[in-house]
Amino acid sequence: MWDNYQQFREKFQINTIMNVPNGDENEKLLRVNYPHGYCGVAKNGHPIYIERDGLIKADKVNEDFPDVDDVLRVFSRSYERLQRHIMLALSHERGVQIQNTVSILDLNGFGITMMNKKVYSIIKAAMGVMQDNYPENLGK
Repeated sequence: MWDNYQQFREKFQINTIMNVPNGDENEKLLRVNYPHGYCGVAKNGHPIYIERDGLIKADKVNEDFPDVDDVLRVFSRSYERLQRHIMLALSHERGVQIQNTVSILDLNGFGITMMNKKVYSIIKAAMGVMQDNYPENLGK
């Protein structure tokens, strides 16, 4: 498990991922066709993450990011921002360590006909980054 984590960090250059050129532009581009992001703070102080899978435009995501690793880089950058900036600021503000998020998976508009290989691989890859490499943020 530790070796996999270290390989992931090396492969995606996590230690310097916040300095990647075009990183912000890639996040904005992905968000247009794969609506997701942090949108506030819950009563308990945890950041709220919403993913709107019913609005994913898989063909457009694949056109803009032909390699699934490109999508994973964007998600990894987002998780690193969460770790380094958002949770740190919330912890400082609340006076307690904030380590978890509240995640909402909005399936409005999502139908079985949308679930093709492209959509499945994008969702699975995005969720896998968090589960495999940032499990301390998942909560209960």
